[in-house]
Amino acid sequence: MPKHFSLLFLLVSATVLHAQDDPTRNRTGRTADKPVFAMHLDFGFQTPMDDLKVRFGNFNSIAVGAWYKFTSQWTIGGTLRPFFGGQVKEPNLLGDMVGPSGSPIDQNGMLHLVRSYMRGSHWQVQLGRVVPFTSNPHSGLHFQLGMGFIQHKIKFSYDERSLPQLNPPYQAGYDRLSNGLALSQSVVLQHVDQKTGLSVFFGVEAVQGFAESRRDYTFPLRTKETGIRADNYLSFKGGLLIPVFRKKRDDEAFFN
Repeated sequence: MPKHFSLLFLLVSATVLHAQDDPTRNRTGRTADKPVFAMHLDFGFQTPMDDLKVRFGNFNSIAVGAWYKFTSQWTIGGTLRPFFGGQVKEPNLLGDMVGPSGSPIDQNGMLHLVRSYMRGSHWQVQLGRVVPFTSNPHSGLHFQLGMGFIQHKIKFSYDERSLPQLNPPYQAGYDRLSNGLALSQSVVLQHVDQKTGLSVFFGVEAVQGFAESRRDYTFPLRTKETGIRADNYLSFKGGLLIPVFRKKRDDEAFFN
């Protein structure tokens, strides 16, 4: 996986460094000094750290968002990033429900297979600045700082008819729902094509989550989880940008 990211990073870097855009006007009638609004869609690979690493393994995400770049090169925007993963490492996940075999016993006296998954999300508002490499002021390194909200929990898959002790409302005592404030710092290499509109980016983001348990009682621990969690992670992301350029008055046609 890291090799694939390295190759993508090199390809995008070469594209940006060799892009030759007219700094004043191109054949589409866009000028380089205009503000830009861009929507983006990306795929992310997350590596958890600290408390989040104890609970989950690596997980994935698909994010949607948008930003607006002023002529001063400053940007403001926001992102919503849902999480999904299949590695749950939380110790003592089901507590007394699990016997010596490592699997829970259902109401028929049989061993029951329970699968667990990671689910969550991270949404944030971001302030950033683009540092261009070429005459195209929209392409280059995009640095961003973010503040928002992170949430995660454990999702279970099982036969609800055979294992009612894990059904709602009891499931809330096992899912470890946690959420709270999150801060982020990211840098992406982006190429915004003013002629074709085909634009891509690739980068890395560091997130520091300050989450708390939102359940009144956790059955496996026989108490309520307390304290602030260090739900930190690194996100390696890449995707597409859809830029929308604002027209200046002298670009518009007027008819009497």
